[in-house]
Amino acid sequence: MNKTRLLVCFMAMVIAGSTVMATASPQSRNRRNTTTQRKSATVLEVSDNNVTFESDRGMKTFYVTCDAAWSVEGKVEWGDIEIASDKKSLTFYATPNNYETSRSGFFYVVSGSLTRRIDVKQMGREEARIEVSQTEMTYDNYTGTQSISVVSNRNWQVSDASESWFEAIKDAGVVQVNVQRNESTRARSGYFTITAGNKTVKVKVKQAGFEPYLSISESSLDFAADGGSLSVNVDGEIDGWQYENSASWTRVSKVGNKLTIYADPNPDPDSRSSYIVVSYPGSIEKRINVQQAANRSSKPKPAANSYSSSYTPSYNYNSGYSKPSWWKGRVRVGIEMDGEIGRYYVFGKSSEDPSLIYGFGGGLILGFGKYSDVINISLGAKYMQYRYQFNMDNGYKEKGKVGDYVVVPANLKLNTFSMGKSKFYLGGGFEYGFAVGNKDTENFMDWNAGIGINSRHVDWYIFYKQFFGDDNAFFTGDYKDNIGTSLTIYF
Repeated sequence: MNKTRLLVCFMAMVIAGSTVMATASPQSRNRRNTTTQRKSATVLEVSDNNVTFESDRGMKTFYVTCDAAWSVEGKVEWGDIEIASDKKSLTFYATPNNYETSRSGFFYVVSGSLTRRIDVKQMGREEARIEVSQTEMTYDNYTGTQSISVVSNRNWQVSDASESWFEAIKDAGVVQVNVQRNESTRARSGYFTITAGNKTVKVKVKQAGFEPYLSISESSLDFAADGGSLSVNVDGEIDGWQYENSASWTRVSKVGNKLTIYADPNPDPDSRSSYIVVSYPGSIEKRINVQQAANRSSKPKPAANSYSSSYTPSYNYNSGYSKPSWWKGRVRVGIEMDGEIGRYYVFGKSSEDPSLIYGFGGGLILGFGKYSDVINISLGAKYMQYRYQFNMDNGYKEKGKVGDYVVVPANLKLNTFSMGKSKFYLGGGFEYGFAVGNKDTENFMDWNAGIGINSRHVDWYIFYKQFFGDDNAFFTGDYKDNIGTSLTIYF
């Protein structure tokens, strides 16, 4: 009975619950969403937006004023950003800049739709600098130690020594250089370098050679006029001494530590002298002076300015004598050969296809002034022929003669320095061209400037030339210049 009643009560509760849920369902769909929305920022301010740091390192704190949550966006490769735990500031840490150029970057502080840009810049390092107390160190032939001081704005290093007989050791702000004893008679040298950044200083190390003892038994030898032989003993601390004979009338023989000097007979009425040098190569030297008496039986030579007794000087300056002219040798006649090339618009061709113009010729030139004078002037007349070549669109090359000209040049040359027996000069001048043999051509004028080499018989000139006028003769459009060269042979 109790089980039956319990089952009936449970069924009634289920039915009642279903009815309540069915009744309440439409109301729940119309209920307003009460979830909390994130607050949008209306204020976003940063204490600074542009900061410059020194090259070594730096730190800067930026204070942020915002009425909502904010964050940092962006990254600077050479710095770190740290946000404070209270969300009221951020700190930028700049790492050292080891380069001489500056660097920059930026990042953003963002809150909702509000953004603030922060620009950061770091200066480059000062240019590398090295100062040493000396760049050359000198030692005698014994062992020795010296030091040089080094001041630099960078960490600096010392290279290995270039030679095995010394060493360079870095010790705080100095370099200690130790050399070994030089057992050779020859001096020697080497070097090492000090480097900081991209700067290098070379320090030279020099050591004198060992100077041996050297002695000679005679420092002067006197021979009779008929010649003969004399001996000199050489005493040295080491072997290897040498001798050098300065005269052709003496011969020297070396046997052990003994020199024998042989003198030829003197055929002249005058005495003569020479010397012999005994030395260790590159070290000590000893000199032996050699004299030989005159040959008294020989006739004396006539004096260089003596005259025969039959000579009678003439003082008649009117008999065919004329003073040399200042202009003698300063007027030269030469033949000039010219060649030049340029680009022009010829006979109304398209401005996009300028024709090739080339000219050649030659003529007679008068040069005023010696080639060695500071200033030279030249005038003359020459024949020039100009021809053209034009590349057609169909690949055909149109060629022809533009015209023949008699050209009158006037040039000035300024010598600057010598090149052996020649002179290097700067030149310039003008030309006037008279058209001949072609009624379609016109006269022209041009100016030129260039460089050249001038000698007694040859003048070589390389020049730039430009023609006057807008549409002068066949030279039309924008191209009115030539480059060329001339060679003049003077008689």
